Amino acid sequence: MGHIAALEHVLRSNVQKLEKILRLCKTEDAPANIQERIRIFKMKAIYPFKKETQQELRRIISDLQGTMSLSCSALQLYVRHSI
Repeated sequence: MGHIAALEHVLRSNVQKLEKILRLCKTEDAPANIQERIRIFKMKAIYPFKKETQQELRRIISDLQGTMSLSCSALQLYVRHSI
């Protein structure tokens, strides 16, 4: 069962990374003036398209897919041995 806990940790860690990226794309604060609104709008519009952001998203999603695949395989083995 230690392997399952490790897989769960990896999944949670990657989901937290995705949530962090999502928070960077959103803003909660109301801008004080029009210049600040424009700056925030630009940041929100540009951030998801930065090369580094896209590469990080691809890596995180790839890690999640690999972990989910491994989790499914482990579950199948567990079910087979339990039957």
